[in-house]
Amino acid sequence: MKRDMALIAQILIHLESLCEGDWVMPPSIPGYTDRQIQYHVELCQQAGFLEARIMSGAEEAYSRYAIRNLTWIGHERLEAIRHSAK
Repeated sequence: MKRDMALIAQILIHLESLCEGDWVMPPSIPGYTDRQIQYHVELCQQAGFLEARIMSGAEEAYSRYAIRNLTWIGHERLEAIRHSAK
């Protein structure tokens, strides 16, 4: 699956808007499958953009994550995304 920076931006923006610190499921985003969203959450976690924990078992077709809180790096990435959109 290709990395989609527009999808990553939408995930980060969604998480920034919550600011609660609670574990939540990633948002449904029109035009993307749950599998694409979950894959990109995993990429965001690997990059250090957000906190994520796995919620699925080994029997599932793909990993599912709960997310919370942007990290410092996540805030920096989101700022860079917004700056490049100007």
